Amino acid sequence: MPLKKTQIELKEIVDKLFDDYVERKRTRSLYKTGLNIPKRLLIFYYQLNSENRHLDETAENFIKHYIACESILENAHLNFEKQGLKEMYEYLFSNEINDNFDVYTLLDLHKKLFSKAPYPEAGGLIRNSEAHIDGAPIDLTSPSEIRIELKFLDEDLKEILDMQEKVKTNKAYMFSYIDKCIILSSRLIKVHPFVDGNGRTIRAFLNKLFMDVELPPIYVSSNENKTYKKAMQKAIGEENDFSSIIKFYYYKICDSIIELETHHKNKTYNKSAQTIMELIAEIKNNIIPSQIHYSFDEELSGAIKDYLDEKDITAQIFNIAFFEPSLNPHAFVIANYQERDKIKQLLIDPMFESISKDIKINPYNSNAPFIENLKKYGVAAISGNELSKYVLFFYNLQQSQNKTLTKKFPN
Repeated sequence: MPLKKTQIELKEIVDKLFDDYVERKRTRSLYKTGLNIPKRLLIFYYQLNSENRHLDETAENFIKHYIACESILENAHLNFEKQGLKEMYEYLFSNEINDNFDVYTLLDLHKKLFSKAPYPEAGGLIRNSEAHIDGAPIDLTSPSEIRIELKFLDEDLKEILDMQEKVKTNKAYMFSYIDKCIILSSRLIKVHPFVDGNGRTIRAFLNKLFMDVELPPIYVSSNENKTYKKAMQKAIGEENDFSSIIKFYYYKICDSIIELETHHKNKTYNKSAQTIMELIAEIKNNIIPSQIHYSFDEELSGAIKDYLDEKDITAQIFNIAFFEPSLNPHAFVIANYQERDKIKQLLIDPMFESISKDIKINPYNSNAPFIENLKKYGVAAISGNELSKYVLFFYNLQQSQNKTLTKKFPN
């Protein structure tokens, strides 16, 4: 650990590390440095006094981001799935979960996840059939061995839990603790104890272990989906190589720290809707096609979110599906801005350069007012409260202008 510094000096160092991290991420040069950058950021950040760290003040905000991103990652778009995610994380943030916490707490989390499903009794049941991961030739644990494997992993969990007090009092133990937690969660993915909902449940379980030692919870965003799944496959496949998934999670911890600390600063959102769209035009013009690793929508939306966050404008990414089955899911961004004394929202469609202003959008509650607003603009086919139906508006606009829908890189 570095020599002791004053809190003012540490805060200056941490701010510089935050700025460097965000800039490297914006320019796509962050992940080339291995674990040096995230570990350095964590070392200095956790030398700050607890009153200078604010990771426990924004649980509600995190839950919203988690629900949005996990719904994309696991293709869980139905209302009962989103409500179950909310239920699971409210339980995770409660004191109730601490009673008799062990590996079998996974079953309680799974029950919460499926508590709003048509057949909630399926929640918490260990599978009795074979399982597989789509697109990955990985041998998962057979049903007859799941309980045996969970018993073994519970011993690993006890070792992790025994470390927690040491980590709280001496951050020198933190990296070893993080590694053990990530390896345990990866092995739980390989056990795959449930028919459905394994990834969401086990990532929640991992977040609980992080939060127990004052690490922030994490979520995986849509433009990180392929990287996450590839790293996990290396960990639980024949390679048995945990290095990539460990690296992935270290960066995710730093992402959460920066995001949650930024929200704590009580942003003024002092950018107008027009200014925000000008910023978006700027980032679109700077995207280099050769650097696109995912779908254009995901990459562009991710770049816009990073850029807006850098400019002190909170942003979230949502993925939704077009009604037209021949079209791929489409990503869009929600950004906050201030108008007089009110915080308002912009729904930004990066592909069509269209924008819907001043609409309060909730990722898991009714969006009826938003849908009604679209009807005012002539979208007569919309019914119900599914946010995804907004795309009819943009699809119809594009069809009326160009007859066919095409994706183009910005000029």
